[in-house]
Amino acid sequence: MKYQASGDLPSLLPFRLFPTVNDQDSGRDMELVLKLRCDVPSTSHAVNVMVRVPVPKATTSVSHQLSGPGQNVEFKAQEHVVAWSIKKFPGATELTARFKLAVANRTPSTRLELGPVSLNFELPMYICSHLQIRFLRLFDHEQSYVAYRWVRYVTHSDSYVIRI
Repeated sequence: MKYQASGDLPSLLPFRLFPTVNDQDSGRDMELVLKLRCDVPSTSHAVNVMVRVPVPKATTSVSHQLSGPGQNVEFKAQEHVVAWSIKKFPGATELTARFKLAVANRTPSTRLELGPVSLNFELPMYICSHLQIRFLRLFDHEQSYVAYRWVRYVTHSDSYVIRI
């Protein structure tokens, strides 16, 4: 495939994460607040969004509070990871997850074991670079198939990692 791009291409990231880590009064618990903002237009949406947060190895349990429906949280103790899944995330909106981590043996370096946060997602019918296919010419000498006039735009995450 050959293509030509002219001018500056906007390359805004589709998500922004605003993490906050608070120490609780008991000295044993930590509170992690994640605000995730979807910076795509309101006409688009992300599907199958998975946020994975590595937690300290001494974490014994995790309680959570979510800002809306269609979300799920799972604490994987063997992997030391909290997985926050969102089925459908509308564009131009923000979701918040509040996690309370119970840490058994808390040391000053426990806070450094948080993160980095990784995101997996899919944005159907949206491309972050805003490149569009205007025309497509097929060269087939055999003409063994029928070409349909339809292009599927998808943005899929490969490696989307954010430090806390």
